[in-house]
Amino acid sequence: MLNALGELFRQVLLLSAAASVTALLILLVRIPLKNRLHPRWIYLLWSLLLLRLLLPWTPESPISVYNWLPGLAQAGPDRYAASSSPETASTAADNPDYIPGEAESDVSADSAALADGGSPAARSAGEPADGGSESGAAGSSGGPAASAQPGGAGEPGAAADGSVPGGEAGGAGSAGPEAAPGSGEAPSRPAAAPGEVAAPPATAGPAAASAADDRGGLGRALLQGFALLWLLGAAAALAFGLSAHARFAARLRQDSAAPPPEAERLLQTCRREMRLRRPVRLEVTGQVGVPTLLGAVRPRLLLPPQVLTELDESQLRHVMLHELAHAKRLDVPVNLLAALLTALHLFNPLLAYAFRRMREDQEVACDALAMKRLEPDERLAYGRTIVRLLDSMAVSAPLPGAVGLSGGKTEIKRRLILIATPRTQTYRSAIVGAAVMLLLGGCTLTGAKWTEPSAPTAAAGDSALPGAQLPGTDANSAVVPLNDPAETLLIEENSIRVTSRETSEGGQARLIHVGLINGDQARGRSYLWDSSNDPGHPPRADWADVNDDGIKEIVLILDVGSITGQELEHIHVLDPYTLEELDVADYRDFRNNRFTIRPVLDYGGRLYVEAGLNGRYLTRAYDNDETQEDSDLHYPGVAKYEIVRDRIVAHAYGKLSDTKFPVRLTVTYGPDLKPADTVMYPTGDVAPPFTQQEIRERIDGRLDTAQRDMIEQGGLYVFEEADAADSAALTLNYAVNPDTGTIFDAAKGGPIGTLAVIDDSPPPDLYDGALPDLSDLYDEAYETKIKRLLQPILTASRLKKDGEDWVAGYAGDGTVLVNVLLGGDKLTIKADLFTGMWEKVHTE
Repeated sequence: MLNALGELFRQVLLLSAAASVTALLILLVRIPLKNRLHPRWIYLLWSLLLLRLLLPWTPESPISVYNWLPGLAQAGPDRYAASSSPETASTAADNPDYIPGEAESDVSADSAALADGGSPAARSAGEPADGGSESGAAGSSGGPAASAQPGGAGEPGAAADGSVPGGEAGGAGSAGPEAAPGSGEAPSRPAAAPGEVAAPPATAGPAAASAADDRGGLGRALLQGFALLWLLGAAAALAFGLSAHARFAARLRQDSAAPPPEAERLLQTCRREMRLRRPVRLEVTGQVGVPTLLGAVRPRLLLPPQVLTELDESQLRHVMLHELAHAKRLDVPVNLLAALLTALHLFNPLLAYAFRRMREDQEVACDALAMKRLEPDERLAYGRTIVRLLDSMAVSAPLPGAVGLSGGKTEIKRRLILIATPRTQTYRSAIVGAAVMLLLGGCTLTGAKWTEPSAPTAAAGDSALPGAQLPGTDANSAVVPLNDPAETLLIEENSIRVTSRETSEGGQARLIHVGLINGDQARGRSYLWDSSNDPGHPPRADWADVNDDGIKEIVLILDVGSITGQELEHIHVLDPYTLEELDVADYRDFRNNRFTIRPVLDYGGRLYVEAGLNGRYLTRAYDNDETQEDSDLHYPGVAKYEIVRDRIVAHAYGKLSDTKFPVRLTVTYGPDLKPADTVMYPTGDVAPPFTQQEIRERIDGRLDTAQRDMIEQGGLYVFEEADAADSAALTLNYAVNPDTGTIFDAAKGGPIGTLAVIDDSPPPDLYDGALPDLSDLYDEAYETKIKRLLQPILTASRLKKDGEDWVAGYAGDGTVLVNVLLGGDKLTIKADLFTGMWEKVHTE
């Protein structure tokens, strides 16, 4: 626990040091540019600082500023990673006693112990400390294995006469003259064979190793002590911020009032001017001294009572435009993130100073955005309003979750100058701003070029260092030269090298070697796996903590070729230390899921398909083109694996024929590497489910909704007229079900159309010509179209209509309520007309 905390604190220190360099560069660049560039670009520069603090790893680059900083060049922010990063995994491979989080002094001490006659594992197993060995393995300590290395006759890799290839005669004395126990002398170091890593130089004896251990232990103790102090301080700072926010919220609940109607109307007008889609609630309270925007998710504009009495309507409009600019630019979440980072780096005053300057530029950027909505002759009046508020009203104590008018005398002067002489956004200023962002980003968001330390030169007469195994692996785990002609390179990325070798098994079975790249070698392990070796579908290799053990595993996704008309993939998860494969369960979890599939129904020249999952059913109908179809729907395997937020996600498609795959299963795995959540959707060119952004983009392209507010209500998205609350006219408010893509009437629930494209063309909308109002939508022609679209669903599921009034109404989410008979049972189902999905609502 303390080791992990010490390592975490070390990484925070490295991040803080790297961010300090970024902050200094931004502060220096800001001096000549802050009155020349558009305020938007000056504020955007601070995003580089936030990114630098959030990114634990960055790609290497020759233009990185850390190349010129010796303290950060070799141990910079991109040289450390999580304990399962490629560098750490290589360390684990070279040292079986490696403990994640231990300081580099441990490695030095182990190197000294290796030079003194054995690996730490071998020493702990009771092998001689002087380098001698009765088994003739005196020179085998350069590898990570605790077992004896090849060196005697009959051992793998040994010559027939007992000699080691590339060295002298094997035996106990083959490593050179033995040192007397306790003499402090080290035996001769084995030389590096071609293509293999040289052993550490034998420059220290037991005394040096003991001294290194003492120094390493003291360094670890100091690091862990400072880490505890840092953890307590950061926790206290976060607790103070949370308690201050909670106390303010409690006072606000007791001291807040509804605004006058004219102020509410003015706010809505300003919101439309700012093109702000998120609703902002207006409250009047004496708990703030200046207008303040509170809340990152559901923003509220808090106005002191005196603002409503002392300011006229135009001045109040200036205030609202400024605060709504904060909401549009998402300044409250940015300030919350800055407050969190300040607490985590509380030992770094430079970052606290930089974030204060960031908030000043934030205010100037909001002034610029607000003034874009004003006429030129209003800008001076806007500046006088800001000055009046800051001069006459008490500024409240800052809260992390709020943003209000602020600024010192120097910044007020700067703001007035920019208000009086606003900077317009020209192509030239945009090019200069983008160039500065790219240059600073390239220098600060990349890491120093990492150069591996050169291996020591072997002395004449030294014997060879044999290849070594990874701990816990078999003989296939030997060092593999990167230019082995027998291997076919499949992929090399993220410090993982995957090669393939043909086997006598035939088919897709191949010997796949997974190696962790270290210099010019890849040390790893071989497996008998299926792989297509198709250059058009290369493997994918990455690191992800898929089992929540705090260590990132190696994740390999291999294409296994086309099976029954569909490209399939297999996934393999490996332990980064031992390279043992972890068991990933089958994507079809029959223990926790109920899959139901009916035989395909050939009726009236059409094929009807039904599949079910946990009481939810999906139906499709195809024209029977007399091609070879399967008798029922089945799942050949996983077509695509992906890693989403350290979770394995599998996508499998139900197959009807080589060209028809009606159903898609999306399976999300849990940390036990077993399916945790399975959902079923139809396939198509544009298939559900839909995100909020997709809904906004697609519906604006079809209907007149661009000027409507999109509001989330109970998992549905409703598009309301901006002035619907004040209008007595009957207005059609659209709504969209993201689970199906169906557009429907938000008032009565009747379906109108769909965003989905399931077959070659989207289904027809349930209206003719222009969209009707509520009084004209629900006519006889509308009901006839609904019944026609329901018929394929009933046929595929073998459902019969129950009575004349079998269409019973609307469920309020775009689906239609239908009374049906299944066998002798009466059911009420709700069905989506466009995707063919339905589920039971009521059973008699």
